[in-house]
Amino acid sequence: FAGLEKNINKEIVDTVRKGIELNKRLLIKYYSFNSDQITERQFDPYLFEIYDGCYHLIGYCHLRNSIRDLRISRILDAEILDESFVRSENFYEDYKKGKFGKLAGEEQIKLVVKFSGEGARYVKEYESTKADVIIEEQDGSLIFEKTTTMTPEITKWILSFGGDVVVLEPERLREEIAEEV
Repeated sequence: FAGLEKNINKEIVDTVRKGIELNKRLLIKYYSFNSDQITERQFDPYLFEIYDGCYHLIGYCHLRNSIRDLRISRILDAEILDESFVRSENFYEDYKKGKFGKLAGEEQIKLVVKFSGEGARYVKEYESTKADVIIEEQDGSLIFEKTTTMTPEITKWILSFGGDVVVLEPERLREEIAEEV
């Protein structure tokens, strides 16, 4: 675990690994970047995942009653509880459905975005796997559809395409993008 992230506590990593191996629930203290708060929660650790150079723990959060992704460096304390758990067979597929890139939010939305020009070419080549549906229009533009959760990451992603993108749904996101521009 050394090298990629500097703020990794080896004792916490060892406790989490043991929880995964033994299918034992954890009691953790976690710093949430989104809310800027520290919470104590019971968490069923399912697996480690690495992306963007950061270590993440995927599992069932009893505080949020859903599969969550916790950045290991934000776990401030971890202790193994006596309670065992069972992973659902397709927990990972269900978890990925609610994410857009790295972040998952609370509010479910249907995202419909139209890309044109270079943006359409880029999305077709590099970003099409993020979509549930991609529709190629006669004029070369793309309609990108995804059921996901609303996150700041979506706004940043859309804004990165400049004038080559138009948000069709949800209306609130379209208004937010217009204000930001």
